[in-house]
Amino acid sequence: MLLGGHALDIGQLEAEGVLAPESRAETFGIRDYISINLYDFGLTGFWNALHLIILPVLMLDLVPEDRKNTYLGLLTVAGLLLAIVLQPLVGAMSDRRGLSWGRRRPYILVGTLLAFILLPGLGWAPSFTWLLLAYCSLQIATNIAQAPYQAYIRDLAPMTRLGKASGVKNLVGILGSLAMVGIVALMMGARGGGQEETWLWLSLALIGVGLLLAMALTLAWVHETSAPPPSPRTSLELNPEGALPGFRLFLASRFLVIAAVASVQTYAFYFVRDVVAPSNPSQAMALLALATGGAMLAAVYPAGTLSDRVGRRPLLIAAGSLGILGCIALLLTRGLVAMALTGLLMGVAAGLFLSANWALANDLVPRRAAARYLGLTNLATAGGALAARLGGVGVDWLNRQENGLGYYAVVAVAAVFIGAGTLLATKVQAQGSWEPAPEAEASR
Repeated sequence: MLLGGHALDIGQLEAEGVLAPESRAETFGIRDYISINLYDFGLTGFWNALHLIILPVLMLDLVPEDRKNTYLGLLTVAGLLLAIVLQPLVGAMSDRRGLSWGRRRPYILVGTLLAFILLPGLGWAPSFTWLLLAYCSLQIATNIAQAPYQAYIRDLAPMTRLGKASGVKNLVGILGSLAMVGIVALMMGARGGGQEETWLWLSLALIGVGLLLAMALTLAWVHETSAPPPSPRTSLELNPEGALPGFRLFLASRFLVIAAVASVQTYAFYFVRDVVAPSNPSQAMALLALATGGAMLAAVYPAGTLSDRVGRRPLLIAAGSLGILGCIALLLTRGLVAMALTGLLMGVAAGLFLSANWALANDLVPRRAAARYLGLTNLATAGGALAARLGGVGVDWLNRQENGLGYYAVVAVAAVFIGAGTLLATKVQAQGSWEPAPEAEASR
């Protein structure tokens, strides 16, 4: 529940003996689930609008047409390398020290303000080099905020409801993505008639203000007053005290699935533009994004809640199966309507995966070092996305051999990665790390 406009610090009440740990689920209300995840609305919307619409459009004015995938890949690889390094480091700093008003909040504030100040650099970039510098500066800023923020679920949510909390996190993030990507796609699609700069700056302003508002509401609603004692260890080993040995397999599984999803997502705009060839690629991309996002939106919350009852494994297996089917369908689709229907299928798969997988991550990490080890999950998240972006050279080369061949190769490889990642996920459960919560089991 919320007291005085702030999310109740359940951890403090437990430490003081006011509230028994098993009472968390009954006292943690829906507004608490929303408040600890609200920053995802601005952050996910911010980056998806940039990656799906704004950056691909900007690249067309700065790089050769037949090298656009290569340059887009190089741009995002540089930022992802920064994210891989920064998230565990900043997360560890957040775990071990903070101000009187919290361990996480100062980083969220500083990182968000830096991102807002640096965002205009994208619009001013006269060359690819300047665009690269502006993009990397934004990665640094947002990762300062993201690493501590994403520990809120492990800090505050009930242990028996980590799936539900993860479902809410992804629900809020998808809403932000749908809002920002949809509006920005329409804005960028309206460019023309001498109004290119106006629509670009309006798009940048929208995502910047959205991130600021999400930060302000998070700082107002989430109140940090206590924390578990920090871990005495300072290294970033993958098997900390309190973490389960399945963490490494989890990272490998997440890497493969994220690489598959990111590879399809990264080249989606150019796939629509070059293969489907609609009259307005930006608006066609908006339709595809809305179809996929809408399906994800419908799936994430039920998936998270269900995973608390039946365990993470069945949801991840279902996600992998649907993802492979979606890839096969994408290889066979022609036309926008067929692509939108395929997007619905892949959206459901992504929704199931996102909620169950993030709940699994929270199952595996110790609360006292949550930001550090959830930051280490970025080895898989950003690493998978990095691997996808590095494929840009190969995509362009295959496309030069036959129009669209590179895009179809991406989808085929994605199906293989999803299958392999799903198999590894079953091995994580085999070590007993994520069975249904006892409370949920007893209620059935």
